[in-house]
Amino acid sequence: MKRNAVVRRSSQINRKPTCRPGLSERQLLASGDSRTQNVVLVNAEPGSEVELHEVSTDESIYFLSGTFELVLPEGNESVGAGDLVYFESGSRHGLRCTKGKGRFLVFFAPPTSVLIDDEWLRTIYAQAWSQYTHEDDLSQRRNNLYITIQAALMALLTGMSRSLLALAPADIGSYSFRLGWVILGSMFLTFSVFAILLGNYWRAVTKAGRGYLTVRWMIAHAVERTASVDGRGIAHLEDEWKRHSREKGTPFTPFEQEGDLRRYEIEPAQQIRGWDSLLRVITVVQILWCLLFLAGAALLVTALWPIIRSNLPG
Repeated sequence: MKRNAVVRRSSQINRKPTCRPGLSERQLLASGDSRTQNVVLVNAEPGSEVELHEVSTDESIYFLSGTFELVLPEGNESVGAGDLVYFESGSRHGLRCTKGKGRFLVFFAPPTSVLIDDEWLRTIYAQAWSQYTHEDDLSQRRNNLYITIQAALMALLTGMSRSLLALAPADIGSYSFRLGWVILGSMFLTFSVFAILLGNYWRAVTKAGRGYLTVRWMIAHAVERTASVDGRGIAHLEDEWKRHSREKGTPFTPFEQEGDLRRYEIEPAQQIRGWDSLLRVITVVQILWCLLFLAGAALLVTALWPIIRSNLPG
């Protein structure tokens, strides 16, 4: 709900020391109160100063008391009570309290990255979750297709095994061998090679899908962070991710290698999708097909052994 006014009582405004000796400040209006303006009341002891620095947004200073020396790249200037100085974004200035205890008000706009419209935020958030849901649906369909193919291959081998094993031996010239065993062994070898190659492809697709989902989750999570950091804005989200990386004990680097994905993954995404479990299932299925490959090779050797034995030297 839109507020008509923000009232900050004097009892709510505490003076806080700054990193500069002799300077203390009161935050009269913060980013959480206004998205377009910050107001700070600064108390300065004689001799205290603000070093020459560059401002990232437009800034104005209104002097209430004391005498100050305004430090500018083109030269210094004396200012005092009742004077106002305006600085454009990107300009450089410094300040030194030269006489008496000084007080001044600083007016500045928050960084533009903080100026996020609620409607814009909701739109980005909805789009991020829409992309995540779409990628999640594709991932589920891919996994279901992989399982269906594996089940169909297994069912086909199982259904044909009994009838093929029961086929009567076939004769070729003076040789007799089990034709059903040869056909079944060949099917075992063919299906196993196909299934193992399919497993390698599916493992690569699964890892890529995990990366896509992680990136989309990060976008949605970043928007949530933006909405909850009380005006800090997107410009500071990189710091949040750096802190997140430090807590996990991993360096903050771009996505350069496959292993880098795990550094940035958000734990809930891993838990929901069960990526590691899915990769283990693919590995177990491939091991099973390797065993079936060996079984097929054994069937072929057994079925063709009379021919093989007769052609052995000696």
